[in-house]
Amino acid sequence: MAKQLSAIFQFALKEGSSSNFAGGAFEVMKGQGRGVGGHIAVRTNSIPRAVAYLERQGVIFDKDAAKEVNGVIQAVFFENEIAGFAVHLVQDQHLA
Repeated sequence: MAKQLSAIFQFALKEGSSSNFAGGAFEVMKGQGRGVGGHIAVRTNSIPRAVAYLERQGVIFDKDAAKEVNGVIQAVFFENEIAGFAVHLVQDQHLA
């Protein structure tokens, strides 16, 4: 599906180990992953700031499963699904 989205929207295709990307707009998982209906990623320029803000709004995160690279959180899921979708924050790589 990432190849189709890449062709339709003229986005660069990047193949990863667990998912493929069509530009920075679409991530297509190779396997099921989290969420009954799949998952939704929300890109942010600062995961720690976004987590702090959302926690004040009552959002709970699954911090034990956060993905870190060199001590910097790259992705963290909400603890609960929304309408059958897992939701996670993802660090904008240009700002990491």
